[in-house]
Amino acid sequence: MPQIWPMNWVILFWIFALTFVMFMTFLYFTNFSPKISLDKSHQTTLSHLDWKW
Repeated sequence: MPQIWPMNWVILFWIFALTFVMFMTFLYFTNFSPKISLDKSHQTTLSHLDWKW
């Protein structure tokens, strides 16, 4: 039983790390693709908010 707990913490850590990386890449691509598509139609507040980041 004591050997199972470190494996569970390592598995939980890798699940958390993978979900964090997937979430950050998801936010990056969702913020990156509208910046290309919406800058052609209207360059108003979206471009200014993107350049602050």
